[in-house]
Amino acid sequence: MRRMKFDRSGPFGAMELYTKSEPGKAFLECKLHLKSEETRHDSEADGDYLEVEIWDKEKRLIFYCRQAAGGEEPIRGILLHPHLWQGAENPYRYFFRARIWQDGNVADTFEQNFALCEFRHIPGKGWYLNGEAFEMRAVGYEIPTEENAKLCYEISAQENAKLCYEISAQENAKPCYAQIRHDLERILKMGANTVCPAAERIMPEFLSLCEELGLVVYRKVRETPEENPIVHFNSLTGEQFYQYKARWCREPFVYINPNSLLWQENGNAEVTVYSNQKKVALYVEGVLFEFQSDGPEFRFQEIPVKKLPLRLSAEAEECGMSVTAQPVHRIFTK
Repeated sequence: MRRMKFDRSGPFGAMELYTKSEPGKAFLECKLHLKSEETRHDSEADGDYLEVEIWDKEKRLIFYCRQAAGGEEPIRGILLHPHLWQGAENPYRYFFRARIWQDGNVADTFEQNFALCEFRHIPGKGWYLNGEAFEMRAVGYEIPTEENAKLCYEISAQENAKLCYEISAQENAKPCYAQIRHDLERILKMGANTVCPAAERIMPEFLSLCEELGLVVYRKVRETPEENPIVHFNSLTGEQFYQYKARWCREPFVYINPNSLLWQENGNAEVTVYSNQKKVALYVEGVLFEFQSDGPEFRFQEIPVKKLPLRLSAEAEECGMSVTAQPVHRIFTK
């Protein structure tokens, strides 16, 4: 006699979860997929049952269910005063645990985080998350694998390889989750709120990571005429990254683009600064040079160059950045 196991091989994995939210409560319907390599007699299966628990983010048990194993009836439940997933602002998730009990022992355990939210498109109006208008700021993303990944500078080669192996040991093309997490965190810092993965099959671990960080995963942005063409993260230059960050990001920031520091024909210099703030001040050698308020791209020209390297500082509200560099290209103007 073989013990029953959760069947994780299907397109939905071991669990299909459907939710419907109403004021003050959320209705859950869960279908757990099981498998057994040997047929068991009914008398042997009488004591088999499924045990399901749901815990909130504060590690409090909020739902429990016990149900006979092997039946077709889905598990149904109600959560009172549910916490909705609100994207990066509040990526609230619940913890789901299911166990198969046979002959007084746990035969298999399945665990997964999940979020409660409603994300839908209303023709002519746009996207809505939990009933509130959602401004989709989408970024295309090609999921890296071990074969084409670039190691994250924060993570050692050994740890990166270990993560790749442990998380996706059964896949032919193993996703490089160390780099994926690093990329997704940068996408968030850029101010994006939606990821459009360029992949035929999306691994559950990728979906879970996006959910954990607060990113919507969507694959059909180009099919929606109201949406603008998306930017592809993998091909972004550093300058383009800060251009989009200046447009999308809500956290105050200022960035002096070192590659934009150029000589002018008259010997002065110019530089480009990106910021999401209304006004930026540029300092030369610690002395105020100019204020500008025509962002998010601020182009400062006729910067006096008295000595090299040139020391520049930019300030916008609560943030600032300094650069010490020498102009490397000369531009000619009429």
